[in-house]
This record gives sequence, structure tokens and C-alpha cells, in this order.
Amino acid sequence: MKKVLVLGGLILGITILISPLKTHAIWQDYNMEEYLDSNSLLISDQNYSYIIETSYECDFYSNPVTHGVDIDVDYSYSPYYSDELYYSYGYGNNYYSICYITNYPEALNLFDLNVSEANTAENYFITQIEDTNYLVEYGYGCSSMPNGVNLNYNISFDSDDGYLTPYDTIYLFGTYDGWQSCYITNIEEVDEISPTASASPNGGTYTSNQFVYLSANDDRDLFPDIYYTTNGSTPTEYSNHYYSSVYITETTILKFIAIDDWGNESQVYTENYIINEEVIPPPDEPDPDPNDESIANPDTVSTHIDKVSGVKIKKIKKKSAKIKWKKVSQSDVTYKIQIKKLNKKGKYKLYKKSTTNKNKKKIKKLKSGKNYKVRVRAKSEATKGKWSKWKKFKTK
Repeated sequence: MKKVLVLGGLILGITILISPLKTHAIWQDYNMEEYLDSNSLLISDQNYSYIIETSYECDFYSNPVTHGVDIDVDYSYSPYYSDELYYSYGYGNNYYSICYITNYPEALNLFDLNVSEANTAENYFITQIEDTNYLVEYGYGCSSMPNGVNLNYNISFDSDDGYLTPYDTIYLFGTYDGWQSCYITNIEEVDEISPTASASPNGGTYTSNQFVYLSANDDRDLFPDIYYTTNGSTPTEYSNHYYSSVYITETTILKFIAIDDWGNESQVYTENYIINEEVIPPPDEPDPDPNDESIANPDTVSTHIDKVSGVKIKKIKKKSAKIKWKKVSQSDVTYKIQIKKLNKKGKYKLYKKSTTNKNKKKIKKLKSGKNYKVRVRAKSEATKGKWSKWKKFKTK
């Protein structure tokens, strides 16, 4: 569970006063923090903040509290239902209103957060705490959260210890309905470091065809995706997806990038392979790629296995879906299933893998209302077939 300490809170003063205009002798001062609506305020003392609702005698819109004048509540340790509330207003504070608290205010230990970016469709925002950016996901109830980037929007959260944790409550004050609240569901440190990538062997002049292996490294993602082109164009996430090796049989400009789970892209790497076309002996036996489980014996890579086709998605539910496809003609094969989920940056990232000996599989532990895509390929102990086309679906 992510737990982030947020420095700072509300520190306000308490005074005890006596007023001949009030029906009780001892009152407690509270500072008015925010107008919420005509009969609601956010007030605070030295320790906590309170959302109070009052009877109609106090109309904070028509008779607003003068800045610098305290709100006084009949002393009962903290504001409570039926407590009497007093405040003065008008020129010279010569007028006053007395009304009653009509709710059961909760003591809130509020801390401020500044929202720099938010996505209301995916219910998350990004905030910076002690020079580190965090992605905070939240539940329903905060419909007035703004959407976009470079927001500089302030919100509050209630915490006993000053740490931002799941299940803390977020408060949005000054919304169209006074205030809104919702729960934090997840907190994750934003990954802002791009991966790196490399090729082996490097570009150069060769007298034989070359197997080129690409690899990527990232500070958090163990297996960043690699995409490449062999026609000199700039690669994107829609280019060739690297899995095992790139076989170079002629002079080629190889370009490739790596993309991690957060969508951070590496620089574009370029390697120029010049193949001497006058003398092209057979390629040396390539070393197996340690990251590719399918290359057990390079001599048998060319063994044919059909490409999987006819992928269909059936019985789509909130957290599961059933996948079916046509069997390949070869026997003694297993089917590898790869599922990607559309992430918060609008890119599909690997979500889970699965294998089966049958031509169908029920995929469980999906998330409700999310977009996925799936593909399948057949493989044996010696080699593998090509991936099927991606099939997209959305859970209920």
C-alpha cells in the first residue's frame, strides 16, 4: 500500500469570549475557511476543520461573514448538532446572526494538495509531494474535478497522520453544490524516466547476413516493448514489435525505440548494416536470445507452424471474457495468449499472459469497463507460429 507523507496542515487559534448578545456564557472561536452554500461553511479551530450546516436564520450569501471576524459556536469541545452558532456582519460588524447547527460535523484533519494534471474519464490526478510526482486514483463523488494538464488546482484530503494513503477522503470545496468528497483508491509514483535500448551486433560492414538482437533497460519496467523499422522510417508503437531477432539479409538501416509501461519512449536508435553482396556465405549459427523463450534451438526456427486465425471474444463480463480461435493443423502444440490493456495515456500495455492446450480460454481477473486487446499464437517445444491479428474488446 502506497503511503506518502504530506507536510503542512491547518494551524489556527482558539479564544474563549463572552458576549452579552449571546444566550450562553462560553463560546469557542472558529475561523471561517470557505463558503460552501447559503447555509454551509467550512470552519476550523487549532486542530481540525469542520463542515457545518445551519438553520435558515444564518444566510451566509445574503449576510456574509466579514473577513477577520470569527465564527462562534456554543462550547461543546467541537461543533455538534443543535449547537448555537453566532457571527457578526455588515458595516462595522454591527449586525449579527444566531442559528443552529443542523448536521453532525466530522473532525477533519485537512492537508492541501495541488493537482497539476487530471483525467476525469479514468478518475485519476497527478500531484507533486516533496519533488516527486504521484498518480492518485479516486472513486466516485468528485465529479467537479477539472480535466486537463497544467491545472494548478487545489484540493484537500483528510488524514490522521499527514500521509496520503488509499481510503483517505478527498474534498473539493467551492463546487457548484458546495463541496464534494470521494475516496482515494490507489497511489503510484509516476515513472518519468525513459528506457534505453541497444542492438547486438552494432551496425557495420559484414560479409554475411546477420541476426540482430535488440534489448531494452528501464528503471522500473522489466520488459519494455521494442518497436523497429528496416526501411529507414521513424519507429512508433505501431511499427514492427520486436520479439526474438531481426534477420538482416541486405544493406539495411535499422531504427528502433523502447517504450515502458508508463508510455515513456526512448530516443530513436539507428544502426546501419552494410552487407557485402559479392560474397554472402551462410550466416553463423546465432546465439539464442536469452529473452526469447521460443528459441530453444536456432536450427529449428524455420519449422512451420500455422498462424492462428479466427479469434473471437465471447461471454464478455465485468471481470472475465472467453476467447476462442481456430485450431492449427499441427499437433502437439500449445497456444500462447497475450492480453494488453489500454492505459491512462491511451496506449495498450501488456496486462497478462496465458497458455493452454485447447483452442479456447477463459480470461479472468480483468477490470470492469476497461479496453483490452488479445492475440494468440501456436508454439511447440522447437518453434513457434506467427501471432494472430489483435482482437479488441471492452469489459462490461
